Amino acid sequence: MDNTDTYIQQAQTLLDAAKRSVLLFSHSLTPAIYQHPNVINSLSSYLRKSKYCQARVIITAPKQLSITHPMVKLAHRLPSSLSIKTVTQLPDTPPPFFLLADSHQLLEWVEEDHNKGTYNESVPAQAKHHSEVFLHLWERYSIEIPELAQLHV
Repeated sequence: MDNTDTYIQQAQTLLDAAKRSVLLFSHSLTPAIYQHPNVINSLSSYLRKSKYCQARVIITAPKQLSITHPMVKLAHRLPSSLSIKTVTQLPDTPPPFFLLADSHQLLEWVEEDHNKGTYNESVPAQAKHHSEVFLHLWERYSIEIPELAQLHV
């Protein structure tokens, strides 16, 4: 992959094919990608396929995310299906940023600007490693982001 349009197309392909689980590890949900209507619509469609569909998102820079972000709005509409958290600490060697579906489809990038990345439809070993790292971070070091909490009156 060498540009944002290609990344958007690959993210949409991955989300459209997802069946049960989506994991996203990102710096700050880059607006050019994660506010794009095609990506948000694909994520929304995936989450509405079944009550068993689930997406978890870890971002490393929560201060750069706003309550008006389309993915945050979607998380407010579908709180049991989409969770967004941040981490209190990262491993000494943090994993690359990635989007993973169903433990085998992997969209990975080296830089947050998505200029160096790869998409693979079936890489179970690499996807398993990323999934294990993600779930370790999720279970041990992730916290809710208070600034994104939905206010109830």
